Amino acid sequence: MVHALKSVFKFSYKSALFLFDLLIQSGYVVSLTPVIHLEDESTEFGFMENEGEKILNRKKSLNEELSAAKIGELFSSAFEILILKHVTQVELVNFRTMGTSPEFVKVLQIAEEFYAMKPEDLNFAQKKAFFLNCYNLLLIHSQVLHELQLEKSKNFYLIMGEKMDLQNIHDKLCAHDRTRDQSIDPRLHFAASNFANTKLLKSYNEFKLNSALRDFTSTFLEERIRIAPTKSKVILPKLVSVYRDDFPKTNSELLQWISERLEGEKREKINRIIESRCDVHIKFKDASLRRDSNPPIPTGMSHLSPIMHHPLMRKRNSFLY
Repeated sequence: MVHALKSVFKFSYKSALFLFDLLIQSGYVVSLTPVIHLEDESTEFGFMENEGEKILNRKKSLNEELSAAKIGELFSSAFEILILKHVTQVELVNFRTMGTSPEFVKVLQIAEEFYAMKPEDLNFAQKKAFFLNCYNLLLIHSQVLHELQLEKSKNFYLIMGEKMDLQNIHDKLCAHDRTRDQSIDPRLHFAASNFANTKLLKSYNEFKLNSALRDFTSTFLEERIRIAPTKSKVILPKLVSVYRDDFPKTNSELLQWISERLEGEKREKINRIIESRCDVHIKFKDASLRRDSNPPIPTGMSHLSPIMHHPLMRKRNSFLY
């Protein structure tokens, strides 16, 4: 009797899978498979998934005909199309729709090639653009899984022979930048820490890298700096404190650096503080973004969850790492 029930269950399960595949091929059902199962259970690359971890771009065979530069180019182009189509100019994105879109599937198919890439095959600008795009893609991918309530895990990509989460990608980005002259472009810390505002999600390429970082930094600082000129008090993002050694050393030099990357009223306020030559009181705090004027969040839409990679923020939404 038990064997008979097992046989019936096995047959019914296989039949259900076959029927579901037919429905997908016929267009009656939208498959979520590219979002959930891009990885497979192969341990060919020697990377094991520990409890609570998920590798999101594993596959058995790699295309050795694609150069690292070509993969980076394809990735940047496909990722830009994804951003343009699904990231609006407000703070809300429908991550559920994005996660089942052909544009997202295309990007994830290219991401399967990341493991075989060799860093020495990319020039300086290509590396920076590639790792910035990897960071933003993993950020989006984690958010998609969260919105679809499919995964609650610490997420990784296999990149250039290594298993990387958001922190690892940020560190690798900075390590490559430091190799040139032993210093780091501080703007990278902002660009690889995007949270709470989907307007800042973007695709980077080697040809417009500097202008993209300039625009990103300007917007990032504009939204997060608070200034009280009469008290010579400035509140800066906590990220500046975390990576203080990579920014100008003195407070006056730091304010000058920030002023050069701002526009309008806030730039004028900081310049007045600098010109006053008074003692400046700088605090580091992640000021809440003002959303008082925003309309109610429509069904299926969401803010990008406030997730960051540096140690001070590790506990917040830690399942996304």
